[in-house]
Amino acid sequence: MNESPIWVELTRTFGLPEAQIIAGQLQAEGIPAKAIPLEAGGRLGITVGKLGEAAVMVPEHRLKEAEDVAFEPLPDNWEDEIEEDPDLL
Repeated sequence: MNESPIWVELTRTFGLPEAQIIAGQLQAEGIPAKAIPLEAGGRLGITVGKLGEAAVMVPEHRLKEAEDVAFEPLPDNWEDEIEEDPDLL
């Protein structure tokens, strides 16, 4: 029987849009992820600031991999790489 994964919090953001971007980045790397609004702000439609806090959730067994992807530091020459790649402009 295939058990459902246990979802754990990777990080929190002060806005659902930011959490959705991080979750999308993880999904693009093949890691299941979801952005969940937290606190009362989600019920009130507030999507930014402390009341708009959101969590990025990933399966527990993929947490380390998700941390490596989400928190990978930018290379020193990241500005040069953007200027050289027309898809990023």
